[in-house]
Amino acid sequence: MKLDITITTESPLIITSKIGDNNMISTLDYINGTSLHGLFANLWLNKNAADDEFYKLFFSNKGFIFRNAYPFVNNTIAFPQSSSIQVLKNKKGIAYEMFNEDNKALKKEQKKSISELCYIKDEKDEKNESSEVPQTIVKSEVQKTIFFHSERDPEKGQSKDGLIFNYQSIDPFQTFKGTILGNKAELENLKELIEDKSYYLGRSKTAQYGKVKIEISEIKNYEINKQDMPSENIVMVFLSDTIIYNEFGKSSTYKEDIAKYLNVAISEAYIKKATTENFVSVWMCRKPTEEVIVAGSSFKLDKLPEKPENFLLKGLGERTNEGFGQIKFYSAKDNQKFEVVKLSDFESKPTAENVAVDLNVIKPELSKKILISAITENINNKLITKAFENANAFNLDHNSLISRLSDLANDIVSFKDNIEKLADTAKNK
Repeated sequence: MKLDITITTESPLIITSKIGDNNMISTLDYINGTSLHGLFANLWLNKNAADDEFYKLFFSNKGFIFRNAYPFVNNTIAFPQSSSIQVLKNKKGIAYEMFNEDNKALKKEQKKSISELCYIKDEKDEKNESSEVPQTIVKSEVQKTIFFHSERDPEKGQSKDGLIFNYQSIDPFQTFKGTILGNKAELENLKELIEDKSYYLGRSKTAQYGKVKIEISEIKNYEINKQDMPSENIVMVFLSDTIIYNEFGKSSTYKEDIAKYLNVAISEAYIKKATTENFVSVWMCRKPTEEVIVAGSSFKLDKLPEKPENFLLKGLGERTNEGFGQIKFYSAKDNQKFEVVKLSDFESKPTAENVAVDLNVIKPELSKKILISAITENINNKLITKAFENANAFNLDHNSLISRLSDLANDIVSFKDNIEKLADTAKNK
């Protein structure tokens, strides 16, 4: 069974998968299953105990599977595109399926894969009705912004000199859709956790980032179609990053280890590699770094693996409950040539102006409190800064008693001895 989950960003959102350069924190183009897994685990623990049932549901292969939530545009989910579908350098806007036997002659041409999240528009419109191109690949173009920040000195209430960093974030008013898999009774309990309010995801949730609205569908059957299990020219594409362990228990990106997992032969492959690591707030530390096969990597198989529906449902490899290892099968024979367009060239993107806003959500009293708190904090910071400046600028008369006491206090190690000497001096006089 499954629950469809719809997430709409209400503030800038940062979803990271790799801890790297501290001066530039980049975001993914989607909301990964790891973030959803953490959110629902915390919500569950707010109402239930951290018992064996909790472990089974959230940390075993018998519990929930939180799939990545990808951009939802034009009533369609935009997924990573197969790396075997490539755009030729001298034919911009036209892509070819390189696993298709008819396109073998193009393999020596300069080409590149499509890195953006996309959806395929099957039906022809008036513009393409007479075209030889049967399908159109539409790039989703997730809107992002870079925010500049400077590290703050809490004592002085001002920025530290030279300590700056940047956050890249997903813009508000964008929608993402994902799926949560599980049995019916457990999904019913999970569904009850979501209330009619905003939640927070991703990095820097306590600052200006991460506010989202979450909507949950009714529980539905998870259906696998016959077209998802082709019988010839079989291609497997990873719809999410995938972690495969080799015989030594180490994460691997070699196609030979994937072939062992599936018990099939892989004749050709287009593989993209990366590393991933996540910070777990409950542990207050990071998960071990793993080598991953990046979403979009594709493989030509000699046959379908045994029980392919299990791989389509549960995924391939490790940490599939967090959205890793989601796959898809298709036939390279059905796809030969595509037209590639941007969403901005195809249809208008959603913006703040054409998104309905419930004015009843805006609470004047709350806004007033937030504004007063921000102004008060700003004034306090300025007063503290001014006090430090005045203290540093104040010069004492060296011969005064207060100056001598200040000199004595500065030597912390011998402060007690100096006080006793001062007491003795006072007694003698």
